[in-house]
Amino acid sequence: MQIGYVYGNPRNWPFDGWIKQSPNVIIVSVYYRLDSFGFLATPEFADPTYGDFNAGFTDQIQALKWVKSYISKFGGGPTKVTINGQSAGASSVELHMIADESVQLFSGAIAQSVDRTPLPTPDQQQPLFQFYASYAGCGTGSVAQQMECLRNASISALARAQDAAVQGKFSGLYNTFHPVLDGVLFTGYPTKKFQRGEFAQVPLIVGATSNETLSSGANISLALKDFFPSLTDAVIQEFARLYPADDLNSSSQQFQVATGEPDVICGRQAMGGPSSLYSNTWTYRYNTPNPTISADIVTHAAENWMMFDGTNTG
Repeated sequence: MQIGYVYGNPRNWPFDGWIKQSPNVIIVSVYYRLDSFGFLATPEFADPTYGDFNAGFTDQIQALKWVKSYISKFGGGPTKVTINGQSAGASSVELHMIADESVQLFSGAIAQSVDRTPLPTPDQQQPLFQFYASYAGCGTGSVAQQMECLRNASISALARAQDAAVQGKFSGLYNTFHPVLDGVLFTGYPTKKFQRGEFAQVPLIVGATSNETLSSGANISLALKDFFPSLTDAVIQEFARLYPADDLNSSSQQFQVATGEPDVICGRQAMGGPSSLYSNTWTYRYNTPNPTISADIVTHAAENWMMFDGTNTG
């Protein structure tokens, strides 16, 4: 399990309880490349001579292909594969449902608290690529020369470069390494693809926790602009009017609801509504707090504490 396409690994999470509860289930938890190693992008990658778009996501596809080919050796059924993820993992589930190369590799999907960070285009990610390359000491020359330099850079130089972008040293709009709209794996935005019925029409469970948001701070407009960089000020102001302070108990609840619904909670409707037209679909609201975080607020990933025997995200 990885967090935000940035960090984490399967060894952090105990699946023993799942097996004991459902002994007829086989659990496969996979590694894939993260952050700049998995999602570096610049328009020149359209020519794979330079690099690969969405390398981390293609790792996931390879894992699903492996499962389809070999899970029978472990007693599993290659036609009975359910993909499951939480937050960025749920975002990956959503993306697999719209990626042509993925749709024949699974027969069911579970998406918990879908991270709704928009898919940028390679052009939108290009400034981040240039910042990253420059910070790692590879800022000069052609893209081919920059990539050769990056491939020979130290791991610490690359780690510092990718961290610097989210620590305020990069002034561009898109400052994180996420999947991009590459025109090959992803030919359209997920929400629009779901609205048009262009997705894997398999049984789906999708939901969110009661009080979650992926935004921080206290200013709704700034938080929305940070999470959805292409939103105009006029659209943000119009959106914020849908969440008047008088309708909520406190300013903190107003912030949580106004940011949490578009950040994560609306995935329940964006995926669940269209899916229900074609397949058995269940939506949920998880409403039990993680007692190690809050006795009253059901925060993002609260259900993981329950699902993984009291383990918290790192």
